[in-house]
Amino acid sequence: MVDAVVVYSTRSGSTGRMAKAVAEGLVEGGLDVKVYDLRRSIFEDFKEELEKAKAVVVGTPTHDYMPAYEVNVLLSKMEELNVKGKIGAVFGSYGWSGEAVYEVQRRMRSLGFNVVTDPLRIIEDPDGDGLRRCRELGLAIAGKVKGEAS
Repeated sequence: MVDAVVVYSTRSGSTGRMAKAVAEGLVEGGLDVKVYDLRRSIFEDFKEELEKAKAVVVGTPTHDYMPAYEVNVLLSKMEELNVKGKIGAVFGSYGWSGEAVYEVQRRMRSLGFNVVTDPLRIIEDPDGDGLRRCRELGLAIAGKVKGEAS
C-alpha cells in the first residue's frame, strides 16, 4: 500500500526536481511513495492512491501569482475524494512572488487535510541546499505519518 503520494506540476523542471527530492526524503523516512507529474498523469489513474495514502504532498510553481493550472484542477477533483484528516504539505518554486504555495495550502486545509508544515518555497532552480531542504521536508512528513500510525 502507498503511504504517501507526491503530485506536482512543473514547466521549467524546478518543481519537478523538488518533487524528486521530497520523495527521496519520504522513502528515506521509511514510506512507500508514488510520484505523479500532473502534466503527464491522468487523475483517474491515481485517485484511489490519493484516497488510501496517509499523506499527500503537492508541488506547484507560481505563475501570475497562482498555482499551476494542473494543480488547480487536481484540487477541484479532490473535492470528490475522502481526504479529511490526511497529512498534507506543499512545496514549490517561483521566480518573482511565490504566493501559489499558500493558495494550495489554504485549499488543502479547506478539503480537510491536516497540513503539518509551512510551505517550502524555493526561488528559481533548487541548488544543493534547496534539494536538501526538500529531502528534509520528506523526512519530516514521514515522521508525522509514522507518529500518527503508532
